[in-house]
Amino acid sequence: MRGEVSEGHVLHGVRVQFPARRVGYDDFLAYAPELENPWVRVHLTWMSARHGKAERPPWPSTFLYPNLEKFCTEQ
Repeated sequence: MRGEVSEGHVLHGVRVQFPARRVGYDDFLAYAPELENPWVRVHLTWMSARHGKAERPPWPSTFLYPNLEKFCTEQ
C-alpha cells in the first residue's frame, strides 16, 4: 500500500493494517489506529491496483469510519 499513496493522501506515512479484502473488487478494509477515524475503506485505482504505482490524492479513494460498526452499517 505504501507505494500506492502519495504525499498529501490521508494514509501517506500512516501505519496501516489490512484485516479484509473484498473479493472481486479492488476494495480493502484498513485499520489505521493513529487516525481519528481509524477504520478505512480503500478503493484502489486501476493503476495502483495493477501496477503498484502511486496516485495523486485523493486517489486511491478512501472512506473513513470511527468504528467497525459504522463501517458495516454503511456498506
